[in-house]
Amino acid sequence: MLKPTSSLLTSWSKTLHLPKSAFPPRAPLPSPYLKRCTDDLYVWQQASRPRENTFVLHDGPPYANGSLHIGHALNKILKDIICRYQVSQGKRVSYIPGWDCHGLPIEIKALQALKLHHDDVSAVDIRKAARELAMTTIEEQKAGFREWGVMGDWDNAYQTMEKGFEMRQLNVFKGMVEKGLVERRRKPVYWSPSSGTALAEAELEYDEAHRSLAAFIRYPIHTASERLRAKGVVGGDDNIGLLIWTTTPWTLPANEAIAVNEELEYVVVEMQQLQLPQVGDLLREQKVLDHQEPSGPQMNEAGDSVGRKTKALVARSRVDYLRSIFGEDKISILAGGITGKADDGQEYHSTLSGTIFGSDIVGTTYWNILQCGHLEDQANSKTREYLSPVIAADFVSSAAGSGLVHLAPGHGMDDYNVCSKLGLPVTAPVDDQGRFTSDVGVSILHGLPVLKEGTTAVLNWLWTRDMPHPGAEPNSAYVLAAHEITHKYPIDWRTKEPIIIRATEQWFADVADLQPRALEAIGSVKFIPDTGRPRLESFVKGRSQWCISRQRAWGVPIPALYRVESESHEAVMNGSTIDHIMKVIEQRGIDAWWTDAEDEPAWIPQGLEGKYVRGKDTMDVWFDSGTSWTLLEDRGLDEPVADVYLEGSDQHRGWFQSSLLTNVATQKASNSAHAPFKTLITHGFTLDQSGRKMSKSLGNVISPSQITDGSLLPPIKRKKQKGQPKYLEPSFDALGADMLRLWVASSDYTTDIVIGTPVLQSVHQSLHKFRVTFKWLLGALSKHDPNQDLTTLQGNSPYTYIDSLALQQLSAASTSVHVHYSAYEFHKGIAVLNKYVNSDLSAFYFETLKDRLYTGSVVERVTAERVLFHIFEELLSMLGPITPLLVQEVWDFTPENVKNEMEDPLRKIWTPFVPSDGLKTNEELANDTPSIAGFSQAEILAKILQSVKSAQEAIRETGGMGSSLECDVHIQPDQEHGEESLRFLVAMEPSLPNFFVVSKVHLYFDTDREVANKKLDASKKEGAKEATITIGNRAACRVLVSRPSGCKCERCWRYLDLKENGLCERCDGVVNEEFPQFLAGVETA
Repeated sequence: MLKPTSSLLTSWSKTLHLPKSAFPPRAPLPSPYLKRCTDDLYVWQQASRPRENTFVLHDGPPYANGSLHIGHALNKILKDIICRYQVSQGKRVSYIPGWDCHGLPIEIKALQALKLHHDDVSAVDIRKAARELAMTTIEEQKAGFREWGVMGDWDNAYQTMEKGFEMRQLNVFKGMVEKGLVERRRKPVYWSPSSGTALAEAELEYDEAHRSLAAFIRYPIHTASERLRAKGVVGGDDNIGLLIWTTTPWTLPANEAIAVNEELEYVVVEMQQLQLPQVGDLLREQKVLDHQEPSGPQMNEAGDSVGRKTKALVARSRVDYLRSIFGEDKISILAGGITGKADDGQEYHSTLSGTIFGSDIVGTTYWNILQCGHLEDQANSKTREYLSPVIAADFVSSAAGSGLVHLAPGHGMDDYNVCSKLGLPVTAPVDDQGRFTSDVGVSILHGLPVLKEGTTAVLNWLWTRDMPHPGAEPNSAYVLAAHEITHKYPIDWRTKEPIIIRATEQWFADVADLQPRALEAIGSVKFIPDTGRPRLESFVKGRSQWCISRQRAWGVPIPALYRVESESHEAVMNGSTIDHIMKVIEQRGIDAWWTDAEDEPAWIPQGLEGKYVRGKDTMDVWFDSGTSWTLLEDRGLDEPVADVYLEGSDQHRGWFQSSLLTNVATQKASNSAHAPFKTLITHGFTLDQSGRKMSKSLGNVISPSQITDGSLLPPIKRKKQKGQPKYLEPSFDALGADMLRLWVASSDYTTDIVIGTPVLQSVHQSLHKFRVTFKWLLGALSKHDPNQDLTTLQGNSPYTYIDSLALQQLSAASTSVHVHYSAYEFHKGIAVLNKYVNSDLSAFYFETLKDRLYTGSVVERVTAERVLFHIFEELLSMLGPITPLLVQEVWDFTPENVKNEMEDPLRKIWTPFVPSDGLKTNEELANDTPSIAGFSQAEILAKILQSVKSAQEAIRETGGMGSSLECDVHIQPDQEHGEESLRFLVAMEPSLPNFFVVSKVHLYFDTDREVANKKLDASKKEGAKEATITIGNRAACRVLVSRPSGCKCERCWRYLDLKENGLCERCDGVVNEEFPQFLAGVETA
């Protein structure tokens, strides 16, 4: 018999097969693997994959005007994950990054860098500065994108300021001109006084708490319509008026009509002007009034201000609201008659009869108060010039104001649409800077900014006027009330200043003609999320005209020529003139449009008579980026040129819409319409952990670099390395691009995405878990031979039940992740992956495996390693699109013996793992023995395992055990329900100790209950815990966890029957077979 010496006892650890790997605990920064898993991979797949199997993700170009932020990371990494997944599916991916280089944001920033104002710099100098800024920014952003592991054709990235792009854009524009889709009109557009240019709707943001001065204005009736007179409202005096409410008093000088709803009911009310402290003080606060007292309300003997009484038509449904503004006792509905004075001075009395509808008021004329201010001599006025009509409009509602709407067709879209049909003038006496022009007529208004002093000055002029029109009686009231409101108001998306609506001469694309085909094209598009479809459809349906001209220098010129001799500077632009201009641009470059002399004849086509100059307008930047699909025309225009477009939700009214419209505009009418994209994916915006938008003023901005360099989070606590001084411990973990990428992949991008320390800590833990998992797997597989024939080791199926279960779990996880990735649901795939790694691997299979791997026989180790090989290979595939740097690094550390039997995980075609090697399927395993109440064997085992763990924890709390190996498990099936259903446990009895991670498992089958109970009672020791397992409300088995019956093996630490050398039977056999040298120091008893 052999006896161990003391030196032998300390050497058992050398007989263990512990995992060893040089894989580092932290990712190296900067990553030495970046080029190989990005640029090299992109070039390889372009060359190796068939062109006919190409997947195109077309890049929506970011603006080349600033530093990268977390929104850029979300967008670009999502695109890269999609591209990498498609590569893993055997596709040849085409991803050409791009930049939007023109437009106001870049122009403004370039001027700020030069510390110059737009008016002080020539167009040529502006273009030069803007181009240089864009080029510098592109290089900076490109470097950042590439550091995030985004692969693409970076050497051929497109820029909207490149000559080739601009020529393709002009060609699309020419096609639209030739189809009659582009025309010049004077109509209202969004205008930014702070930027001095027209804006598209997509260039607007909204201030939800904008403060405006609103007013109730009374316009005196001049002549009532016949139907109105028939109902007793005579008009022609100063006693009856039309009450309107406006939030833009500065537009009153441009009033051309008042609108009513023909179906609404109206009444005549007698109302009293708000008292002076209520109106006058407010106007003074708003700097409306000068220091002079207005001649409006008069003081009574007590010194109280008395508002004028007057009469007006209002909607009946608005009376209660008006009373809430003016006071309950200040407004009364007149139901009997009206006493007044006619134009000839004779008093009259008229009787009100019948219900007054809006249709009765249509045709009435009124004194246009501010236009009367044009008169220098009111006695000699031409009355007709200062009268305006009441008209009908469907958009007038009873939801706000008085039920009558002031119309200024030069300052409102709806106003323009209804007034232009009636031939009413389009007046807009406001200049590019948002100031009143001399056309406003009232001299004191000239030069005032309409959004500031102009608003208050208009009310001041009305407030202090007694007789603003011929024949008016003294003490007439026109401003009946003024009050401040807080409401939603559009602002310039770059300057953040309020905009106005202003009629100017602009170029428009006729979207109304494109609507039917654009909507048809949307029908065949897949939207992710589904809410994107109605959103895009609503924007297309709600847009009839697209203002495509801008009054800025940095952009692609609208190739129009203007005839100098004509008073209106007639514009000439058709297919032939654009062709000619494009040829000149091809020869001279696009800057020549601005640098050449104004009368340079080279730009004028032969045969065009007269003197012409080039226009100064440039195209809307959404037209620039919207034509970027021309980059992909080699795919053919008879089908979508891109498989995927992916951008933020704001692009439904921006790039998505402009791309759709310009693409549809170029298609043949005889063909069915299609969009330039097959799938349209929308992501939300990034918010801080409190759900707020990130801004510098709030101090809640998180930059991508804070995540990649690890400075945002504290380091993960790790085991201290022996001999390592404290000062060498890292102050933070350098996390690298994979951390940023994993955060993106873990987020549900279809909604707004929260990012903050708690979220990132969870992602950090996941990334760390992946890393340590790979490190353990690399160590466990360091000596594995994937080619070894397992059947030569142990029968036809050497796998244990636990192995089969582990591989089935791997297959289920792999299939689920694959399905989610293919549906662009990356966050769901990562959730499955996290659960699999933490629960199925770390908490279950790896724990059950350690005894076999470290102390088991060759057969036990090799079969376990084969399972780990499949897990290792599949984990690399599942993480390849998400964390390519980690996968590339792991691949570099993969042992050659393993690597030789695998494909490069970033280049292989990945299909979900399907167990083979003679493994039983889930169905076969389930059919071996009956299940209980529909529960599978795996589910039954999980319930027993959970019971065992709970019992162990209870014993541990009392100090009865430490390691889980310090116990035995006893299982007695219920004779009625469990004896047959749990019989599969007998077949797997040898592997049950590893399954439960205990020293020994005792099964009590085929014994009568009394004998079994005695055995269990005999096994009970102090501190043992017992439980009954129920499955589907049926008792399945009795489980007992007790102190072990054996002694601790010095090698595997399990409590079993030992040999005299201190080893269990298995360890003794392994040492004798594999490590006979360790027995050299053994003495014979």
